[in-house]
Amino acid sequence: MKRQITVAVLLLLFSFKAPAQAPTVDVQQGMTPYASFQNGEIDSINLGNGNLVIHIPIVSFPQRGGKLRLAFNFYDTNKNWYIYNNGHVANWTFVASALPGGAYVSPDQGMRLKYSTLKWQDGNGQNWTIKLANAITADGASHEILFPDPRPMPGKNSGWSSDATGIYSGDNLFDNAGNEYTASTTTNGPGNVIDSNGNEITYGSSGWTDTLGRIIPGYPTSGTMITAPGVSSSTTNCPSGTVSALQWNVPAPNGTSAPYKFCYANFSYQTAFNYPDVNEASGTTLMISAIVLPNLTKWIFNYDSYLSIASVTLPTGGTISYTWITSPITGESRVVASRTVNANDGTGAHTWNYQWTGIPTVTDPLLNDTVNWPYRAFGYITQSQYYSGSHTSGTLLKTVTTQYSPLTGDPMIEYLTTATGYINVVPVSQTVTWPNSRIMQTTTAYDPGFQYGVYTNGGTMSYANAYYGLPVTQTTSDYGQGAPGSILNEKNTLYYWQNNSSYLSANLLTLPQTVKIEDASGNPCAETDYTYDNASYFTSSGISTQHTTPPPLGAI
Repeated sequence: MKRQITVAVLLLLFSFKAPAQAPTVDVQQGMTPYASFQNGEIDSINLGNGNLVIHIPIVSFPQRGGKLRLAFNFYDTNKNWYIYNNGHVANWTFVASALPGGAYVSPDQGMRLKYSTLKWQDGNGQNWTIKLANAITADGASHEILFPDPRPMPGKNSGWSSDATGIYSGDNLFDNAGNEYTASTTTNGPGNVIDSNGNEITYGSSGWTDTLGRIIPGYPTSGTMITAPGVSSSTTNCPSGTVSALQWNVPAPNGTSAPYKFCYANFSYQTAFNYPDVNEASGTTLMISAIVLPNLTKWIFNYDSYLSIASVTLPTGGTISYTWITSPITGESRVVASRTVNANDGTGAHTWNYQWTGIPTVTDPLLNDTVNWPYRAFGYITQSQYYSGSHTSGTLLKTVTTQYSPLTGDPMIEYLTTATGYINVVPVSQTVTWPNSRIMQTTTAYDPGFQYGVYTNGGTMSYANAYYGLPVTQTTSDYGQGAPGSILNEKNTLYYWQNNSSYLSANLLTLPQTVKIEDASGNPCAETDYTYDNASYFTSSGISTQHTTPPPLGAI
């Protein structure tokens, strides 16, 4: 079978980064939907693949309507290395090599669409051009789009995301609340977003114009410092070692402005993956080393020789530091080995250790173990066991077992030998077991979903269903001895789009029509009914400013 990937279109809606197709479990970036994370205030560790996501809030501007946000975060995710083979030699390459580094500042609400194409020959010798598409969210997560028929090229297809997030790709991108993301024509500029009531945040040559008409300065249009907004400035108040800086003056109360400064420094890298027949990478790159806040306190960042975050110094003087190892499972990425928090409060350092070989275990600062059993094929935690003390000699306190939906193979497996993941992965039950064998369980059934197509190697088109990711039936049981007890209640949700296709067309997936709660015998305990876009309920707000013509749907 012949396989050849060629990049067709890269449509940027926000200036963050991600792989070109659905990433395998080991290199998934961002906040993977339905995955298990150990969360701190500014960091999250994926317990299935060892990825670290840094998400530090910088500044936020409240918006009109309640659906849109303009909140800026500092992001970093460590799954940045991949093997690039130019046909003659294979090299380790940093995924953000065209940028100053893997760290960036971005609004936390936004998506961009990344297209690529695959020239593929099926088992009958027929040549096809397959369209691949991924929606990339602000945290760096990649959401593969499933099409009814992936073959038509050129032209646009429409479909939904494969990971039960309800992201729709058509002429533009839509999230599951019906917010629409469109491209910007500004160089290095993020795109525009409009909610279902017509409130809009746009991006132009002056930066962002928000729903209240405020202008927030945007990204540089050229140069090496394009991972943060602002204009070139002096390095005053930056840490030693800073070689360049951007100053970002944003609106503040009473008509004033507040200055933020993004400091950049050079960091050396030298990989040592020792992967067969792949050359290591070395050099120096420019990365964000500090963020100076308006009160002149600072966030300070250091990176190791793989350009993974080594430490974060907080404006209060506390630190969070990390150590890393090469993944013992694949050898193709880095995973967190330890996380140490020193709050600068006199109590000293507190360390969590992560073991990825043998029995995957997290040991907390009090030496209590949590054993997480990930299903390696798709990276989700199926069982967590919590111990007082070591898992080898301590006391088991609680066991949480999660069952996921029947796995569906990623259709890209038909075309790509590198696609090994699964789609349609959602939790359908969670069981809690205590040491005295008392057990309770919750279950979730999901929406009927949508159909997508796969052109198989045998030359035929097959179809399967995937979820939008909306719970329609949820049950909670009582505790039982040795097994879950009787059902305590059942919650059933009917969504508006299920009886009105106009709402599905607008991707207003999350709007409920009826929510019912029943007891174990089916007796109604509570019911809430919703209606939308009923003119008889509308009351004028007295606000005349409207940045764009509102769509006809989505008002409760």
